Amino acid sequence: MPLYGMHAGVYKKRKPENSDFYKIVFHYYEEYEKVYPERFEKEYGYLRKRVIEVIYKFLDCGILEHGMARVYCKKCGHDYFIAFSCKTRFLCPSCTQKRKLVWTDWVNNKVLRNTDHRHWIFTIPRVLRKLFYKDRSLLAQLANCAKETLFEMFKAVYPDNGYKPGIILSIQTAGDLMTWHPHIHCLVSDGSFDKQENFHPIPAMDSKKAMIIFREKVFNRLKENNRISDLLISKMRQWNHSGFSVYNEVKVEENHSDQLEKIAQYIVHPTFFADKIKYNQDTGSVIYKSRMHLGKKRNFEVLDAIEFLHRVCLHIPDPYESLIRYYGFYSNAARGRRKKLGLEKDNSENIKFEMIDDSPSKRACRKFWSQLIFKIYEVDPLKCTFCGSEMTIISFIQDHQEIKKILKFLDLWPIQYPQPPPRASPIHTKLLSKLAASKNLN
Repeated sequence: MPLYGMHAGVYKKRKPENSDFYKIVFHYYEEYEKVYPERFEKEYGYLRKRVIEVIYKFLDCGILEHGMARVYCKKCGHDYFIAFSCKTRFLCPSCTQKRKLVWTDWVNNKVLRNTDHRHWIFTIPRVLRKLFYKDRSLLAQLANCAKETLFEMFKAVYPDNGYKPGIILSIQTAGDLMTWHPHIHCLVSDGSFDKQENFHPIPAMDSKKAMIIFREKVFNRLKENNRISDLLISKMRQWNHSGFSVYNEVKVEENHSDQLEKIAQYIVHPTFFADKIKYNQDTGSVIYKSRMHLGKKRNFEVLDAIEFLHRVCLHIPDPYESLIRYYGFYSNAARGRRKKLGLEKDNSENIKFEMIDDSPSKRACRKFWSQLIFKIYEVDPLKCTFCGSEMTIISFIQDHQEIKKILKFLDLWPIQYPQPPPRASPIHTKLLSKLAASKNLN
């Protein structure tokens, strides 16, 4: 079988190098690294190594030059090549969208039960927020404060230890305009499950009482970690508006799986949305549109490209940093026990996922990537456009010389990277020359 044939083509639905976000990263990231110590280090600390790793993975994502798979139709011989993805979290718009859809499908099929649920949001005052960036381990402590608050609220109604709510908790760090704003989203059953899996609904929860419990727990955790003084705690307790809040007004009743899916997607929403970015290459400025910001009284932010990149990089999680957690009836341990006893229900009809901690297994992700791309782009990449037959992946190509040979045959060489903007500094052309030297572009 030839490496490429007369029908060879490329899956053209995605061209990351043409997007405004890719151009911003490509044009300005090295300059961001250069100016970071002077411009941002004093306030935010050293630039994390993880940020550098993720950025360069993203620059390779979806670019055929950096590796690709060949998809082939045995019936008519049609084939094409699709580029590898970076699989980064909270940076690449495409990979983040796929991850969100994989997780939503899994959580709807394997975790959530068909009962009433409520969306809880826990927020903290602005004066405390940067503490959680300088020490990201405090984000896990913040999540624990929210979890413990929920358990105490439910236990006050049902003191029996066998009664547990189902909780899915998501740590978010970005505000509407990508500012550093750590807060907690929770999707919570609106009642408790007993040991026999009977559901016991609870009347409307008092969010003001929950706020007081949450506030004191946060104070205690920060004090234990020597991050806050007794004097500041005393002052904040006397403020008319402490900045702490707990919101739980959004309820989804049973048999409304579509609404539940929307909330599940929302609690793991990405840091930013690529379609809300407008990049002016001539001036190096970025306009980012969002919802109306109550404090700034506007729904957009105008930033220079360096500041925009900084806001994006703030929210890149560290390796193995767990941002989604499961507690109570929805905890991994509880689901594992029910599975062993044959009591765990499977809401899935067609898709079967493996048991996992934070997200579906890599094998499950690979197996269902075509369904997810169909959801995103309304195109099935494994359906032959010539005869409608099922296509299969027959090879993965990573050798650079072989890739170059294929792309030349398809008249796709050299790769058209974004050109430096008119006002580009030498640092921009440096990136182009580095790529040329490392990849033998000439």
